[in-house]
Amino acid sequence: GFLIAAMNRIAREHQLSRDQMVKLVQKRLIGFDAEPVTAALCVANMILRGDGSSSVHRGDCFTAEEFPVGKASVVLMNPPFPHKNTDASPEMFVERALEGLAQGGRLAGVIPLSLLVKKDKRPWRQSIVRDNTVEAAIKLPDELFQPYAQPYTVVLYLTKGIPHPKGKSVFFARIENDGYRLKKGVRIPCDGTELPKALHAYQNKISEPGFCGWAPLDSDIS
Repeated sequence: GFLIAAMNRIAREHQLSRDQMVKLVQKRLIGFDAEPVTAALCVANMILRGDGSSSVHRGDCFTAEEFPVGKASVVLMNPPFPHKNTDASPEMFVERALEGLAQGGRLAGVIPLSLLVKKDKRPWRQSIVRDNTVEAAIKLPDELFQPYAQPYTVVLYLTKGIPHPKGKSVFFARIENDGYRLKKGVRIPCDGTELPKALHAYQNKISEPGFCGWAPLDSDIS
């Protein structure tokens, strides 16, 4: 659904025909999912909804030969939030995504907030800012993934390969309303989404007390 929504938005905003969209997806989209049912559903859904096909592979992004090391311009990701005994941590997915990006490529990932605040994650944060620039960190609604995963998540937006400049201002925002609300365990549409406002604030360097602002990274991050 996420890929289809992105595909439809690109086609609408750039006035692309279906044939143009199919060619674009075939050449410019690549994805991996180790879960066979999820991968198959993704491909089937993309085909049925009108893009023709997709380069979504059933495979492990850490070992797949098709993984495009150093080639991607943009990575969009929501890595799994594992239990203690699972193998791949969210940090590993972020690092692998950065490997897939070309120099100056952009990464936007939904990650656990704990990666940005826990003391034992500080060495990892330092390794990220040593080689990459943090552009934004946007806190998402607490119930976003309930009841399936931990409630506290953030969109981390990075630019690859450019060490984070000392004193650079980063965009921080807290989204309370993303256009959905939780009702009896199900998220249903509601009015008042703050997502467009956050995007506008980021693009225009706007600060709004209690909602968003710009500030250098503190010592606990960097």
